[in-house]
Order: sequence, then structure tokens, then C-alpha cells
Amino acid sequence: IDWGPKPFRVLDCWRCESGFGDFVKEQWQNLQVDGRVAFVLKEKLKGLKNILRVWNKQSFDQLDTQIEEASRLAHYLDLKSEEGILCDVDIQLKREWRAKTFHLLSQKESLLFQKSRLRWLREGDANTSFYHACINKRRMRNMVRSVVVNSERHSDPIALKEAFRGFFEMHFKEKSSQRLSLDGVNFKTLSE
Repeated sequence: IDWGPKPFRVLDCWRCESGFGDFVKEQWQNLQVDGRVAFVLKEKLKGLKNILRVWNKQSFDQLDTQIEEASRLAHYLDLKSEEGILCDVDIQLKREWRAKTFHLLSQKESLLFQKSRLRWLREGDANTSFYHACINKRRMRNMVRSVVVNSERHSDPIALKEAFRGFFEMHFKEKSSQRLSLDGVNFKTLSE
């Protein structure tokens, strides 16, 4: 089934990336499209979507490798500090690598969280037994098994339907036949 073009989504972790806003502005200004305003907007958004897709792949595709490398270097500097042979430069490097590791891990967490939400929205809870158990429990709790009408209990489905129809018919029956009329009022209409 063709549902049309995929929606344009901006991931939260993109905005945390330094220079992202400037990059988007620069790319937007570099896109040259001629035509009507709506067409230009559509084509620029389509072009920006493709540019951001490539940028995302370059920036976040190797995230696990970057995390592993930053963690490895931070761990190496930790071991070096335990031996007591850290100079001021190493202490500064240790802080920087710890900060970089934390930043990369936050990006990965944000990315995974947002992707899991997108997957949940796409696939839904349709396959979980917990979801079905909750729905079935609510269905059983909300089910009307019998109704008392005029001191008489009805549990037959046909009698239940008739009792409900009668109740709502009485409830929504028009009490008076006087209604406002707009006869003689000329409304403006659209014409060709």
C-alpha cells in the first residue's frame, strides 16, 4: 500500500548537536528553487529532508563506535590516574573525554527513545498480551448483562436492545412541535 511520502521528522538529538541550527540555515539558503511560493516551499523542504538524511547518517551512524572509543580513552586515563601519573594535560583530557562520553550516551538515549516512540506509534500495542488482557477486562466490566425495566429484569439480547431503544426514544423525544423557522431569509451563496 502506498501511503504517500514519508513524514519529515526532526529528531531531538539533532538540536543538541553544536552548529545544527546554522547548518540548517545555510543549507536552506543554498537550495535554489524557482516557481510559486507553495512549490518553492515544498521543494526546499524535500531537498532539506534529503540533506538532513545524509547529515544524520554521517553524524549518528557511527555513534556506537564513538561511544566505545570515548569510553576506552576515558577508562585509559582513569587507570593512569590510579597509578598516580597524571599531568595537568591528562587531567583536562580525562574531563573532556568523560564529558564527550556522557554527551554521546545522552544522544544515543534520546535517539533510541524517539525511535522507540516512532516504532510504537507505527506498530502499536497490537501484539502484547498485556494490552489484550486490559482490553478484555475492561470489556467484561463494561458489559451490560441485564436491565431492570418496570420491576422486571431482562437479560435476553433482543429484550436488552428493545429496553435501550425505548429508553433513548423517550429521552430524546421532541417535547414540543414548535420550531424556529428561517423561511424568507436569503443567505448569501457562492456562485461560479
